[in-house]
Amino acid sequence: MKKSIVATLIIFCSIFTSCSYQEVTYGGVKNIQLQGASLSEIKLKITVNIKNPNTYKISLVGGKFNVKSEDFDLGTFTLTEKTVIPAQSEGDVQVFVGTKIKSLFSSASAALMANIQKNSFPVTIDGYITAKAYLLRKKVRFNKTEQVSL
Repeated sequence: MKKSIVATLIIFCSIFTSCSYQEVTYGGVKNIQLQGASLSEIKLKITVNIKNPNTYKISLVGGKFNVKSEDFDLGTFTLTEKTVIPAQSEGDVQVFVGTKIKSLFSSASAALMANIQKNSFPVTIDGYITAKAYLLRKKVRFNKTEQVSL
């Protein structure tokens, strides 16, 4: 009985020590597409460049973040679908998000429309993504500002 417990512990230790983690690299937003819109919500497909140097896939299983462009609050977005980042990969990954529509009729909306007409505008994203690999979960916080092109 003791030998089987010791053997099990050795196997678990060897599995978890072989699963070293390397940071996933975010390369920026490549594209934003409107997937659906109604009077109550907006759904987007965001294409981002990601590099996963790990020998295992990572799944994005949850997330919540606030999105702003200058003084205009675009709302609080959540992940609407699980996204899988393949093992040892570098390339574009589609992330599906959605938000409930607040009031789009504010004084800041004129400034936002002017930026959209320029085809590029600054966006600040502040929140977290929950990533999962095997049985482990990690909440990754971020606050990033970048120029987004439509």
